[in-house]
Amino acid sequence: MKRKTFALIFFAVFSLVLCAAFVACDIPFLSRDSAPLPAPHLIDESEAEAEPVRVIDSKEERAVVGNSFYERQLSLAEVVADGFRPSFSEQAQDVREIYEAAKAVLDRYIENDFTDYEKVHAVHDYIAYYTAYDEELYSKYLADPKSVSNSHNSFNLAGVFEDGLAVCDGISRAFNLLCGMEGIRAVRIEGEYVGGAHAWNKVEIDGKWYNVDVTLDSARIDVNGSMGQYLHHGFFLISDENIRSSPYGAHIADPSYGANPVNFDALESYPVYENLEIEIDGESYSLLITSSGELKNLLVAATKAGRKKIGKLDIRIDIPGVDISKPEAFDSVFRSAMKEAKAIDFMLDEANGIRPFVRYPHGAMLVLLYV
Repeated sequence: MKRKTFALIFFAVFSLVLCAAFVACDIPFLSRDSAPLPAPHLIDESEAEAEPVRVIDSKEERAVVGNSFYERQLSLAEVVADGFRPSFSEQAQDVREIYEAAKAVLDRYIENDFTDYEKVHAVHDYIAYYTAYDEELYSKYLADPKSVSNSHNSFNLAGVFEDGLAVCDGISRAFNLLCGMEGIRAVRIEGEYVGGAHAWNKVEIDGKWYNVDVTLDSARIDVNGSMGQYLHHGFFLISDENIRSSPYGAHIADPSYGANPVNFDALESYPVYENLEIEIDGESYSLLITSSGELKNLLVAATKAGRKKIGKLDIRIDIPGVDISKPEAFDSVFRSAMKEAKAIDFMLDEANGIRPFVRYPHGAMLVLLYV
């Protein structure tokens, strides 16, 4: 139980780091109502398959076992991870409900001809966007750590599929389950992040392994005294090197817990942003930024479209000659964009280290536009 409860600590530390690094509380540019978050990359309801085909349905059966709801959730995860279709006794009907809820997510958001990448992307965005962080559990832990048990829903599958409320344990378990149901190999990695115990995933796509931290891709950031969750792809399908080099703390895997990460080396990052675009006033903009001009044009377009609520920008910067590890490298571009847009709504205060973005590994960035 000790390692699980410590998973809560990571969120508090992460939030404090973000607040100190980018958005000192109560600064003027954060006083407005927040603009919309980046939308998840999910199909519309009209695009959902009339006759969905799930990989799990073709597998041999294996029974889910366990004397408690908690144990049966662990058994369900193990059955699916081992490549079997779960069967449920009368005692296990409670976890059948979780399984059916997970299957409904796949039926709603995954088309029959999706590639493994498209399936994993949909799973990532669904969990990150629709699962809230369990603030109440965290507060309860702060008041009395002994009152928090491993069997709490937020540490398990029920947190995501029944409550829509979880911490990293429940989120990483849900990611594993959904991928496994589609025949995609995924494992949970346990270790630490910014000094607290943490869990994330590795997933195999086209024979290559990648890191995925769905929890951090729904990062909690203190905005003007209240926590907000922001969908991002900064920790989606990245290499071991990238996940160990986050600007605000490295992921350190512990081979003693979860899957041994050395058996699933992630040697490169997947080109996620190469295929991502945003449409502003009828114009499409790539979310892979390869020049200062592209960045300025995107910022200007977004801020000029303020009445239409163009909000946070989920981008990756790969500009030749620009050291992405230095946040000041982008100051001149932001200054130029602010000057041209004239009515820009975020603040750049270089002297006090205030910059309107959150940096992630691999050049990814979440720009905090309030319009």
